[in-house]
Amino acid sequence: MYPDVVFLYGQDHVNRAIQTQMNLKDKLKFGKAIAWSLEDRGDYYIIKCLIDVPATPYLNTSTSTGMVGVDLNVNHIAVANINAIGQCVDAFTLPFNLEGKISGQRAKIIEAEVITLVDYAVKHHKPLAIEKLDTTRSKVSRPYGNRKANRQMSQFAYQKMILAIKSRAEKMGVAVYVVNPAYTSQIGKMKYMKRLGVSIHMAAAYVIARRAMGVFDAYTVFCQNLRVLSDRTIRPK
Repeated sequence: MYPDVVFLYGQDHVNRAIQTQMNLKDKLKFGKAIAWSLEDRGDYYIIKCLIDVPATPYLNTSTSTGMVGVDLNVNHIAVANINAIGQCVDAFTLPFNLEGKISGQRAKIIEAEVITLVDYAVKHHKPLAIEKLDTTRSKVSRPYGNRKANRQMSQFAYQKMILAIKSRAEKMGVAVYVVNPAYTSQIGKMKYMKRLGVSIHMAAAYVIARRAMGVFDAYTVFCQNLRVLSDRTIRPK
């Protein structure tokens, strides 16, 4: 229906579905619908193609060798690789710059880093762990532009990164664990950043990986109590 449209994720599924329908001798009896939608968002359009996608035959959900934790940020992805007993064996960042880029360019930049991330998980035979992010709130200090532009770009970056990670991981047979993001940065900063000699975001990725494996840090209780104390301090009587 839209011959010039190419999807960054899932284009192979679309091509396969269309070709399958074209090859059917009895489309009325054996064919499956391919639905298209066009949404007008004012200054841009969104084109969607709805098809049946077969489930990935093999998905590596095993944590027997550890986990790869991921902390998403507006200008980089922080990664921490842990072993089966929750020890950090590697930590690094995948930096990128979205400043001044249009949406299509941003998507391609993010996709390139996500491919590197998922391929790393495949190489080490480990699933990924990410936060369940609230993209309407500020997560990190924004290095670009005014507050409104920062918020819009960070929302775009987080949403695209989450979508890209899940899509690429499914394609490569890598499971993605989603964990509660509460206090991961605080715990990483207070407990692991200095000990491991890593950045606060790599330390947060380490906490995320441990949490996905069921290892919860005692500092969580401390942070919760600190939050309650802070709320009581600023709340008028």
